[in-house]
Amino acid sequence: MKNLKFILLAFVFPLALNSVAQQKPALTWKDVSKWSYNRGSTLSPDGQWMAWASGPTEGDLKLTIRKTLDTLSYNYQIGATASFATFSKDSKFAAFKVSAKDAEAKAAKKTMKPTYDKLLLVSLADNKQTTFEKVRNFYFSGDVANWIAIQFAPLETVAKDKDAAKGTDVLLYNLVTKKSFNIGNVLELAFNKTGDLLAYTIDANGQNGNGIFIRDMKTGLTTALDNDKAVYKSINWNEEGTAFALLKSNKNEKYKDDVFSVIGISKINGEQTAKVIYNGIDDASFPKTMGINTNASPYWSDDQSTLFFGINTLAKKDDKKTTDSLTKAKKPDAKADSLAKTVKPEPKKEDIEKT
Repeated sequence: MKNLKFILLAFVFPLALNSVAQQKPALTWKDVSKWSYNRGSTLSPDGQWMAWASGPTEGDLKLTIRKTLDTLSYNYQIGATASFATFSKDSKFAAFKVSAKDAEAKAAKKTMKPTYDKLLLVSLADNKQTTFEKVRNFYFSGDVANWIAIQFAPLETVAKDKDAAKGTDVLLYNLVTKKSFNIGNVLELAFNKTGDLLAYTIDANGQNGNGIFIRDMKTGLTTALDNDKAVYKSINWNEEGTAFALLKSNKNEKYKDDVFSVIGISKINGEQTAKVIYNGIDDASFPKTMGINTNASPYWSDDQSTLFFGINTLAKKDDKKTTDSLTKAKKPDAKADSLAKTVKPEPKKEDIEKT
């Protein structure tokens, strides 16, 4: 009889479990959007703070900044797009973007209305917050962590054609004094490692005043290193922050595409700063039908005696017949645009300028 009871119990127990399991609704794809999880994490330079974003797969998120050695934490609503905090080098400040809320973003998408990010700057000592509207990007200065550079989004009315100016306003905000300085029509900017120098390029309407500039963040003195009816881009500081290189593009009637030059800036000293410009067009030793690559950032050698850059095809407007005949005569072994070359320019006197 006991054996029979055990057999019945063993038979009924699985049936009971199965009945309980059947009471839970099955998961659907709609449930996935409600799942909440963390998105990445950032550690402050001194290791005292950690930040991460969390929230549902679809919906509004929050960003948490917490002390690593105790329970102190701050929470911020950051909208529907995940944002990651950036810490200043001295770990006294954190900054992150705040996007439109999920409902606002969906409504704007239906009406084709643009949405803009805000920037929230937080003092970690007291959680004091400063907000900046319509921000495209931001950068803390380097080791001398007194500044944050904030680049704003372009206006809705700005021209959007290929050759239209792409520069926008940049605000230099002093984290200590709270004073700010505005620079207009900035295309690119980059602090050096120490944060005492800021290099930036201007791209204005009609290319008026376009150039590469350097600002001494201690004195506020700004020097124009090169000006031209051209587009300047790809600023690349060396590791020590004592020199940098960039690209410059000019229209040229002889060529189908813009002709790029590499610019090397070194021995930075205001108006006495050394500059070299090189495009290879008039250099007999430079590969024919080639020009400087627009997609590779140039850089200095460690001793600042050599500039490194990539090369790419550069076709002349009247080279079609010649190119076709050469193609028929011999098929190339490799694509020209895959080439890269290290060049040590030996520019003529007129190629070296002191600004």
